[in-house]
Amino acid sequence: MYARHDIKSIFYFTGMFAEQLLESVELVKRHGHEIGCHGYDHSPNRAFDMLGYKEQVNQFKKAKRVIEELAGRIESFRAPMLRINEVTFC
Repeated sequence: MYARHDIKSIFYFTGMFAEQLLESVELVKRHGHEIGCHGYDHSPNRAFDMLGYKEQVNQFKKAKRVIEELAGRIESFRAPMLRINEVTFC
């Protein structure tokens, strides 16, 4: 549908999903959409606002590494359910 109407979007992937279904990331990339990071997994006990600073950074870096191996450099991040402690990743 996006291709038919020449619409580009951002698709956010978790690192775990990207590892398990890498063809999905490749498909989105092939169609010219932006690929963003959505953390490593979507488990409620791994939500960014439940983790300490170091673990948040580790989870973010792990996800970023996995996704960038498939998609190239990514620039967008969205925490699952927008749950995040006040942390600067830059």
